[in-house]
Amino acid sequence: MNQQTTASAVEIDISQIEKDVFDVKQTMLNYVWSLDTSDWERLRKVFSDDIVFRASNMGHYVGGDALVREFQNRTVRTPIRRHMLVSPYVKVDGDTAVYTSYVINVRVRPQAPGGEYYWGSGYYKNSFRRRQDGTWEMYDFKWEQTLLEGNLMLIPAMGQMIYLPVMDAYSQAPWGGPTADATERDALSNSRQVEDMMVGLTRAADAGNTQNVGAALVDGVELVINGGTLNGRAKAAATLSQRDAKSWQNTLLTNSRVSVVGNSARYGAYYYINQPAADPEKPARHFGGLLTAELSHSSGGWKVAKLTFTQMWDRDEKVLDDRAASVKASERARWVFGLEDSREQQRDEEEVMALMSRYTWAYDTNDIELMRDIFHEDVDSSFHMGASRWNIGREAILEMNKAGRPTVRHAQHYVYNLDVKIGLDGESSFLRCYSNTRRTHDDSGLIEMAGGHYVMHARRYDGKWKFDMFRYTRAHDPHL
Repeated sequence: MNQQTTASAVEIDISQIEKDVFDVKQTMLNYVWSLDTSDWERLRKVFSDDIVFRASNMGHYVGGDALVREFQNRTVRTPIRRHMLVSPYVKVDGDTAVYTSYVINVRVRPQAPGGEYYWGSGYYKNSFRRRQDGTWEMYDFKWEQTLLEGNLMLIPAMGQMIYLPVMDAYSQAPWGGPTADATERDALSNSRQVEDMMVGLTRAADAGNTQNVGAALVDGVELVINGGTLNGRAKAAATLSQRDAKSWQNTLLTNSRVSVVGNSARYGAYYYINQPAADPEKPARHFGGLLTAELSHSSGGWKVAKLTFTQMWDRDEKVLDDRAASVKASERARWVFGLEDSREQQRDEEEVMALMSRYTWAYDTNDIELMRDIFHEDVDSSFHMGASRWNIGREAILEMNKAGRPTVRHAQHYVYNLDVKIGLDGESSFLRCYSNTRRTHDDSGLIEMAGGHYVMHARRYDGKWKFDMFRYTRAHDPHL
C-alpha cells in the first residue's frame, strides 16, 4: 500500500496480508505465553488436532492432546520458563502461512542439582492454516537447537537429553525481506517492509548468504562496525556474511523502531549475537549493542544506505570502551527517535510496542527527556526487584531512573514477546513482555544479567499513546 503521508490511527489502510501476518505472529505469542504460564487450555487452542511436532531437543509427537500432555510432564521441574521469540518473519499464502524466527529458551530452577540455570537458542519453522472462524492454528512445528548452555538436565522430563536434528541448515528456516517479490512487498506497509528487510538482512548474514545480504543494500552502502568504515555493496555483503561455513551464528534483533518519512526511513534495534567461541572450552560467545540503519525507497523497494553496529558489551570481556560507547548510544537513540512527529503511522498495537522500545532506549542511554513523553503525568508505577518499590507519577519514575544510573556504565533492556491488546473503545491497551537486562558496572566492569517481565497500560491522550500504568517484576538473576 506504500502510503507516504502521516495519518491518525483510524485512517491507516491495513491490507489483508498485513492483518494475517500480525495474527499469525499473535498465535505464536499465544503459544509461548501459554506454555510459560502453564495455561494448558489456551495452549491447546493453538494446535490443530493433527499437529506434527518435531524438536531437536524434545522428540517427535503427533496430535494436539498428546503434545499438551507432554508439555505438562516436561515442565514440572522448571518453574521459571521463558521462550523468547526474536527476528520473526511470516510468509502468507492464502489460507496457510509459514512462521520462522529465532528463539531463546531460558529455564530456571532454584537450587537444582547440577545448576539452576539453562540457556538455549535456535530457530523455529512452524506452519499455520486458517480455521473456518478466521483464526489460525499451528499444524506443523519444527524447533532446531543451535546453542545449549547450563544445566541440560532442566530440559527433559527425565534422563539426559538425546539430540535429534530436525533441520540441518538456516536455509530450512527461510527469511523473506531482501528477496520478497514486488507483489508481496506492496501488500505491506512501508514500516513492515523495512522491519522485514532488516530481519532478512541479518538472518541472511547469519546463514552466510552473501547474495541475499547484497540484495538488501544500495550500491554505495556505508557499513560502520565499532568505528571502522567500509563502502560498497560487495565489501559490505562479504563482511556481514563472513563466517565459517560449517559453523553458525544467531543475530537477534529486539527493541526495534522504524520511522518512515516519504522515501526515507530510519531503523534502530538492539542486537544480541550468539556465535561459537574461539576458546573450545567455552560453548559460545555472547555480545551485543545497537544497530541502526538509514534506508531509501525506489522502484526496487527499500534498500539500506548506511548500516551501523555499536558494540556495548561482551560477556567474556569485562571492560570495553564503555564511556565512548555510551556517548555513541545516546546519539544513536536520539537519531532513531528523531522523526516521531512526521513519520508514517503504524497500527495501534505497533504504536504501543514502539512506546515500549522508546522507554528502553531512553532508560539505557540515561536520556530522561527522551523518556518523559511516553508517560502520563499521573502514571501509577511499581517495580518489584527483591524489595518492592512504588512510584506514583511521572516525575517519581524519572527521578528513580536518574538515581539508579550513576554506577552503571551502560545498560541494555532486551524486551521480547511484546503482546498488545487494544481495548474495545480503541483508546486503551494492555502490553506485556519479557525482559533480559544487561548492565556493566563502573567499579568492576562486571556484566550482570537479570530477567523479568513488564505489564503496562496505555491510553491515547490528545491523540497520542502514553503509559498510565507501569509494572515491572524481576523473575530471575542467573549468573554469567
